[in-house]
Amino acid sequence: MGNIFSVNLSCDATASRFLGSIFRRAAYVGKLEINVRHLKTSLEELKCSQNDVKRKVAVAEQQPHMKQLDQVQNWISRVDSLEARVREAVDSSSQQTESLCCRGYCSKNYMSSYKYGGKVAKLLVEVADLKSKGLFPEVAEKLPEPSISERPLEPTVGLDSMLDKVWSHVEDVEVGVIGLYGMGALLTQIHNKFQHTDFDLAIWIVVSKDIRAEAIQNRIGEQIGLRDRICDLKYPRVLSRKKFVLFLDDLWERVDITIIGVPFPHQHNKCKVVFTTRSEDVCGIMSAQQKILVECLPWDKAWSLFQEKTGKDALQIHADIPKLAEAVAAVWRFASCTNHNEHSHPEEARDEGYHIIGTLLNACMLEEGKEGYVKMHDVVRDMALWLACDPKKADDSFLVHTGADLIEAPIARKWKNSKRVSLMANHIKELVETPDSPYLLTLFLRRNHLQKIATGFFNSMSNLLVLDLSSNMDLNQLPVGVSSLVSLHHLNLSNTGIRELLTELKCLERLEYLNFENTPNLYSLPPTLISSLRMLKVLRMVHSGPDSEDQNHFDDEKAMVKELHGLKHLDYLTLDIRSTSCFQNFISCKLLTCCTRLLYLLGYDNHSSSLDISSMGKKHLEQLNIRGYPNLEDVVLDIDWAGGLAGNNLRNSIMRIHNCFWFKKKWLYEVSGFGPKIFVSFLNTTCENRPII
Repeated sequence: MGNIFSVNLSCDATASRFLGSIFRRAAYVGKLEINVRHLKTSLEELKCSQNDVKRKVAVAEQQPHMKQLDQVQNWISRVDSLEARVREAVDSSSQQTESLCCRGYCSKNYMSSYKYGGKVAKLLVEVADLKSKGLFPEVAEKLPEPSISERPLEPTVGLDSMLDKVWSHVEDVEVGVIGLYGMGALLTQIHNKFQHTDFDLAIWIVVSKDIRAEAIQNRIGEQIGLRDRICDLKYPRVLSRKKFVLFLDDLWERVDITIIGVPFPHQHNKCKVVFTTRSEDVCGIMSAQQKILVECLPWDKAWSLFQEKTGKDALQIHADIPKLAEAVAAVWRFASCTNHNEHSHPEEARDEGYHIIGTLLNACMLEEGKEGYVKMHDVVRDMALWLACDPKKADDSFLVHTGADLIEAPIARKWKNSKRVSLMANHIKELVETPDSPYLLTLFLRRNHLQKIATGFFNSMSNLLVLDLSSNMDLNQLPVGVSSLVSLHHLNLSNTGIRELLTELKCLERLEYLNFENTPNLYSLPPTLISSLRMLKVLRMVHSGPDSEDQNHFDDEKAMVKELHGLKHLDYLTLDIRSTSCFQNFISCKLLTCCTRLLYLLGYDNHSSSLDISSMGKKHLEQLNIRGYPNLEDVVLDIDWAGGLAGNNLRNSIMRIHNCFWFKKKWLYEVSGFGPKIFVSFLNTTCENRPII
């Protein structure tokens, strides 16, 4: 019984499959016209979806480092392939529908119609399947940043053949070190070509003059991810696993890359070192396997490029183009302060300096830096130095190592013939030698880590005019040999740790500029020191000494006024006044109030509710700070004073009021049509009402 039952089931299933096949075949023919119409409509919908996806891809790939997903590309390709097959099937539909009979349920050529109907049905399924798979949440992905990023570059003119020549040596596996010497520039172009190679890493270091190996090492470390204190053992371990290219821009002397931990390039590691220098000799001492002279553009191409960049209109307006060279030389003259004596007022020198700097910025000879600073490219700086020197003889009158990461000053013999020395922004802690510098005129030592200056350091600098020691907070005393600077005009000790000004400074009888602002450790001044400097035009001493209400550099208030009053040439004064009586003595002297530019009033001993500053100078005061008047309610100021302060100087002026808890009024004065203002700010001060005048 069991076997008979099983046979019956098998027969039923076979019959069912047979009947299903018959019905499907009949449907292929009976629904042929409907399916063809549906196929046309579905294909149109699929193409619309494909166009939408393509638009999304185009938008996404406009973003940096975005690339179309592979599955999206595959889907688009499948749609194109399916479209061709559907078009082919639709094109033959008229022949098949004409053979239909019996109201479309049968065909004169049944087998042909059946095969065609089956093909259409399958195409409908494929179209529906592709439509369902075209709903992509994302059509593109963000690629990882390239290992070698592109450096900004302007198009080159006339250097293509030279670039090809250099690149042929780069591709030579037997060449590891390539030296480019001369005045041309190709390094950036070479760097950017490495983007399209299998190199893992490009390291770019601007070397310049007198840079220390440790500084190069630290800069390389930052670029390869070693940001802590670098040890020699880390470099080979990191770089030995990389195929790298090291660019050294502006070499002046040999740099032993193995000492700083960079593996030497050879044909096994396939790494490269490419450097630029202005001397062919450096190529030799760097063991360059290929040294290539990169020349400047020929005159005709250089002139064409200059006209293209400048524009003919500008050339016609500024016919005397060589004056730009004079402007470059002028910035050095300004920087060294040699034109200091040509002006009767400090504002004139300052305004001329701003004018020169503005001219050079507009001419792209200077670049804007951070925090209001400007910077000069090495090439432009060297050209300025060359213009300032005597071209008829070897001239070593300029000794410039600014921002070179020096930890020691140049040896004494290099100072012998120098007229200008700039060692700013280094890491020099001590000046231990005594250089013989009889011709030295300017010496810039600001922004170092100076702690000690040898006693006799200044002994042979009797012609020195300008000395800048500012921004050395570890420097707490001057050597007594400072008395040798009998020609000095300009002395800047601001932002230092100086504890006292030596009596020997009285020997500086020609001093016109003295700045010891922001010297918190300065406790006292020798009696009559300031009054002995009779040629002073600029005296800046605000925020000198501890911030204490009982601290005064002078014996008493009258002594201060007397000493300052004796400075007949004084034109620019900044100072703190720490007592009421001192302020009263001060404002009684018209000469002092008229030359005061910044005044800081500390009124801890003043319990009055009103402060009268209407008698202050009307034209020159740029900033007034009032602090610590506990009961102050009103400040009496003359509107003419305010107008003079803002309008005559055409500069913004500031009044700040600190820790005056009962202050009632706040003013904001603006000169109509000009723009400069008096800005009144309040810190830890209660203001009951604030009328605007």
